[in-house]
Amino acid sequence: MDPALPVRIESAITTSGRQNKFTPVFLNSPRLVQDQINRWEMRAKMNEGRIKIPKAGQLDSLANQYKLAFDKIRARGGTVVLLRLPSSDPHLAREKRRFPREQFWDRLIQLTNTPGIHYADYPETAALVCIEGSHLSPDDAVKYTVSLVQTLSKEYGWKFPSNHP
Repeated sequence: MDPALPVRIESAITTSGRQNKFTPVFLNSPRLVQDQINRWEMRAKMNEGRIKIPKAGQLDSLANQYKLAFDKIRARGGTVVLLRLPSSDPHLAREKRRFPREQFWDRLIQLTNTPGIHYADYPETAALVCIEGSHLSPDDAVKYTVSLVQTLSKEYGWKFPSNHP
């Protein structure tokens, strides 16, 4: 099997509501989880020399392109909020090494003048652990989504329809 494929076919399903989630077989198999972790690591090693990390000036230029796009969305009445989704080791360690928060996330927020929600800033989501480093379990995905909706409601005044009568 190609190590670059993100998830083995027996590991995930797509529900009728078009939600992708790990299968119970995957969630209960340390071997399958470790196999996926190994595949992510192999993919990261294959891409190690190919990933060009932008320097400060390049990041500013890239952020300016995003800002122009975000400003167009705002001019049409839209809202933009950047999300930093959870990740766990070994992904998290690699992300911190390659893209330190202060140099990338914080700088992108500043340069684009765009609000952002970073999972590590919220106790409800900071402790979530991604099964294979990159994806949450179905239960934790629900917890993350509930927290995100609450944050968007409280901090940004977003309104969401209620499923309750």
